Amino acid sequence: MLSDARGKAVMQGLNSFPTDLLGKGGNFVLFHLLWGAAIFGAAAGTNLWSALTLGIMIVQGLTVTRRWRVDALLIVSGMLVGVVFEVLLLQTGSIAYALQEVSWLPPFWIMALWIGLAQSFNHSMNWLTRYYLLAALLGAIGSVASVFSGIHFGAAQTSNPLLLGLVYALGWGMLIPFFAWITNRLNGRFSKDDEIVSKEALENHE
Repeated sequence: MLSDARGKAVMQGLNSFPTDLLGKGGNFVLFHLLWGAAIFGAAAGTNLWSALTLGIMIVQGLTVTRRWRVDALLIVSGMLVGVVFEVLLLQTGSIAYALQEVSWLPPFWIMALWIGLAQSFNHSMNWLTRYYLLAALLGAIGSVASVFSGIHFGAAQTSNPLLLGLVYALGWGMLIPFFAWITNRLNGRFSKDDEIVSKEALENHE
C-alpha cells in the first residue's frame, strides 16, 4: 500500500509538471519582462510597454491557474496596497517618478509592477508563502536594489537616497510577508470551497 501511495504521488507530480512549468515558469519570465518594460518604458517616456506586458501576464496567470479567484483578489490587493504605499512614499518627497502626471499619485507603470508582483504570489513566488521571515528579508533587500536600479536607468529621481532606502526596506520588509500571508489565506479559503463543491457534485452524481 505504501508503494501504491508513492506511485500515485509520483504520477500526480508528473501530471502537474507541464502546468507548473507553464504557470510558474511563465509567470517568472513575464514578471521580469514586466520590470524591464516598466523601467525602460518609463525612461523612454511611455506606459505602453508595461501595459502590454502586464496584460499578457494577467491573462497567462488566469489561464493556467485552477483558482482564478485568488489571482483576481491578489490583483486587487496589489492595486490597493500599492496606491497606499506609493502615496505615503511620495509625501516624503524622497522620490519622483518618470511619467508622474499628479504629484501625489504614482504613475501607471509603478502600479503595473505592484499588480504583477501581487499576482506572482499565486505562481512563481508562491514558495515564499511558507517562509515569512525570508520573505521579509528578500522584500527589504530586493526592493532597495530594485528602486535604485530604476533610478540608475532613468525611471525615477531621488533627493534623499538614505530616506528612500530606509522607507523601501522597512515598507517592503513588511509588505512581502503580507502578500505571502494573504495568498495563504485566500488559497485556504477557496480550497475549502472547492472541497465542498466537489463533495456536493459527488453526492448529486450518486
